[in-house]
Amino acid sequence: MKKMLMVLLSLLLALSAVSAASAEVITGMAVEPFTGRTANYARIRVADAEKALLSVELIVPEVFRQDDVEALKPGDSIYTGGEEVLIQSVDHEGDYVILNKGEYEFSDGSVWLEQHYTDGNYQVRVMDDYVWMVLEQMETPVPEHLVFLDWIDPSTGDILDLPSVHSGADFWTMLQDPEGPGFDVNNVMAAFDEQGALALVWRFYTPWQ
Repeated sequence: MKKMLMVLLSLLLALSAVSAASAEVITGMAVEPFTGRTANYARIRVADAEKALLSVELIVPEVFRQDDVEALKPGDSIYTGGEEVLIQSVDHEGDYVILNKGEYEFSDGSVWLEQHYTDGNYQVRVMDDYVWMVLEQMETPVPEHLVFLDWIDPSTGDILDLPSVHSGADFWTMLQDPEGPGFDVNNVMAAFDEQGALALVWRFYTPWQ
């Protein structure tokens, strides 16, 4: 009997090792390095008020390959938002693959992956926003030629039919307004000129600002 129990224990350990070896951990897709020749999502803050320096954080949404997401199963893991999440359940609802679905939408511990309509890959959805990765951080002065396009009313945060157009000086003043909607809540795009200077800031409407 003792020998049989030892054999059964060995088999269970072997099966556990096989199961662990077959578990997958998926990570987000690699992103292209910043070249300065494209528009990027950004977070912009005041770096040094006396020197009129901006802190610009270029960000990209975390994206997972369609094949990787649709092959996930309980026992696998996903690395997102800086941590590894063990997958206990996988559900499919419309454009979403929901990992560890909870009692309510976007429950703590659940991961909602939304399929993008153009390429079929998935982004991690958090309420109305996404999970973002930092592509690059820099400090830069406010250029005289900077153009700021604002698609929201800064006094209310409401969306505008057409953007208001502002100078770099106007932008700097609005950036320092503590009562305004801000420029660091994933609501900005920034573009740079051929010399690498910030040329255009575009603030758009988001429901959480």
